Amino acid sequence: MTNEYNHNFNDPAVKEAANEYLNFAAANENAASIEGNIDAISNNIKTATDVLKGELETTKDELLSLIKNHPNEESQLSIFDKFLCFLEKICTQFVESFIGVQSRHNITPSISKAMSATQLSDELNSLNKELAILTRKLHDEQLEITKDYGEDDILRPFTDCIETNIGDYKYKLCLHSTLEQINKDNKATKIGVFEHIELSESTKNYQIRYNRGERCWNGPVREAIVDVVCGTEQKILQVTEPEKCLYNIRFESPIGCFESDLIIFDEF
Repeated sequence: MTNEYNHNFNDPAVKEAANEYLNFAAANENAASIEGNIDAISNNIKTATDVLKGELETTKDELLSLIKNHPNEESQLSIFDKFLCFLEKICTQFVESFIGVQSRHNITPSISKAMSATQLSDELNSLNKELAILTRKLHDEQLEITKDYGEDDILRPFTDCIETNIGDYKYKLCLHSTLEQINKDNKATKIGVFEHIELSESTKNYQIRYNRGERCWNGPVREAIVDVVCGTEQKILQVTEPEKCLYNIRFESPIGCFESDLIIFDEF
């Protein structure tokens, strides 16, 4: 109609109809341009999201390989699945907020629902807490892997703590962690933290060293050497203090048994 329309024609109704059509056509061109921009932005965000998801999946695989020998930790990895979903929600809302319209792409209802700032903050805080817990556990696992538990990891299976009353004190020996002295008021003093186990060349038995204990009054930091002797039970036999805040502990355990000891037992 516009091609055949004579612009010099003075009929007001016809002129108004032609102008309205021209405005409508121009608006449609703008709409098509906006639609193209929306699709371009959405595609860019989707690409960025896919890259982030790929990096997170790589991190998840690395964490799985670190704790593959600790199956109880695997359930904690659900945090990454939650984070991926959360990331998708954030990216979706970012696009919709930026362009001022609802996304025209097909997405799941759970992701398409708008989340308030409070909900987003609460979910992010929850994810951060779970991530902090998992990070601490992974750190502990890494430290555990690097600990020196002696030849053939001889000390690793012995995870129990042993408590024995000697004199005025109770001594609590946790082979993998700490050695404590507990008084009658049940107040614990840390003698030391597990450092390593070694085979003594002089005594021909295992010695477990505990360092970095609490500092003595006007004295050095406490530490201890635990001499392990062969026995069928695990118990503390004797505690001495040859030097101030340096403890020597005689400890009976199967850890201290060698082939020669087994031959002696067989003779009885």
